[in-house]
Amino acid sequence: MRDFSARGRGWREREWESPTQALRRASGEAMTYARARLWLGISGVGTWVLAALAGLSWQWGSLLDTLPIAGALAMVVGTHLVVQLPFDWLGGVRLPAQFGRPTVTWTRLLRGVGLQAITWWTASLAIYVAGHAAGIGGALAVLMAGMVTLIAIQGALARLVGGWKVAVDPKGAWLAGSTDPAFVGGWVGLGAWRRLVMPAWWSPAMRSVQQQRRQEVLRSGARTFGLLVAVAYNGVGFAASFALAPGAGFGSPGEYLHLLLGFTLWQFVGLLTLPSVSRGAVFLADRLVEQRGLAWQETAKALDQLQDDEPSRSPWVERIFHPVPSLQSRLRKPSAGWGAWQAARLALYLSWMVPGLLARAVHCNAGRPELWVLFPGD
Repeated sequence: MRDFSARGRGWREREWESPTQALRRASGEAMTYARARLWLGISGVGTWVLAALAGLSWQWGSLLDTLPIAGALAMVVGTHLVVQLPFDWLGGVRLPAQFGRPTVTWTRLLRGVGLQAITWWTASLAIYVAGHAAGIGGALAVLMAGMVTLIAIQGALARLVGGWKVAVDPKGAWLAGSTDPAFVGGWVGLGAWRRLVMPAWWSPAMRSVQQQRRQEVLRSGARTFGLLVAVAYNGVGFAASFALAPGAGFGSPGEYLHLLLGFTLWQFVGLLTLPSVSRGAVFLADRLVEQRGLAWQETAKALDQLQDDEPSRSPWVERIFHPVPSLQSRLRKPSAGWGAWQAARLALYLSWMVPGLLARAVHCNAGRPELWVLFPGD
């Protein structure tokens, strides 16, 4: 046995391969924390995409048709919880410990899982009842109203799921007592109830830079555009799921399961396409704060190290998997056009209304409940 105590966690490696070692051997390259998380996300998302394809091909919905809709949805949500939990353990406990990063407690993890499951079940039941009574128009009306509600209560829900407390700074921003170093907060709420959330442990200098960046994101309209893109993508995808999923509908619990599986496939398409829509907003914010004479580079370096410590990536990995561009890409100062701030990750959060099965399977937040409502950002 080799002692890993130098990593700060006292881990010991036995003869069997750890998940990280197996991934390292399969990829043929040194396994960093960022790359290990990426492979975890690929594995988790791949599991659910294959499950959706299998469920549609083999008509798994027929297994639910003898159940009342409330019981059928409880079975779906419970199955998701059981299958996703090993990925949550890897992402929140095993990998962070192996790489000397803070781990999540089981209390916090299970509280987040439970709250998400309750939200999914309630939202799915409401949409089914509306669809059963008024067709797709009624279901879409409930879906859209629900997504707007999720935006309005994002701050409160983030506190409940993440388990952190809030202080308020003199400028009115919420200072979150988060313990996950990848937590960066962001804008939550709408209109007069809109608030800026930042980690309480950030230094005053870092807080000042990020507060200015996010004001620019708000003034430029990038945040509003990101919300519109996320809401529209989920709404269009819900309607498109009838075409993606044969037999989808509101006539029975089985038809509704096929609709949810079809939406999961639509989510997967969004994971590949929406990051490109989101990256432009980061470049735009960088340019706007520079125009105001604010140096953002040191803060960006610090945040990169606190998240996955991956200052450079291959172009294809970044294009497909990362809505926040790498530090190297940002320091090149590309021309900034228009961008939808956090659209890719907002779409995942808002998919709690459908539900899609990928919301907490992606690499950036697997096993990290503090990031399930307020995803990592720039």
